[in-house]
Amino acid sequence: MKTKRKLISYFCILALVLTMMPTVAFGGQISDISDHWAKDQITSLMDKSFITGYEDGTFKPDNNITRAEFMAIINRAFNYTEKAEGSYIDVPDSAWYTDVIKQAKAAGYISGYADGTIKPNNYISRQEAAVIIAKIKNYRKCCCSFRF
Repeated sequence: MKTKRKLISYFCILALVLTMMPTVAFGGQISDISDHWAKDQITSLMDKSFITGYEDGTFKPDNNITRAEFMAIINRAFNYTEKAEGSYIDVPDSAWYTDVIKQAKAAGYISGYADGTIKPNNYISRQEAAVIIAKIKNYRKCCCSFRF
């Protein structure tokens, strides 16, 4: 139980403070976190393969995070792989995040906006991130046990 709370805490830190999840894996050492205050948290999440760095060897820890990037983190962390059918008018089939959004929809923690969009490239707000985490926590508590 303590490990589960710690993991949720990492995601809260990531959602509320870190504000950047690069989407391209980089196999080498990340060059721009050595003096960053969140280095330990970033490294821990990278070790668990929940987040990655850019191809150029950076992480850009002070950048904002998009809604699609946050969904990618959540999907990896909770091992969401099932994909829902349907699409959003602002999600092209060729986008890197198309499957990420289908997984988020299938997991039930995001549904999009009334106008048929999901706004994947908008920066995620702290409120939106908190709502997603609360939904997942409630779904997990009510429907099944945590699997980490």
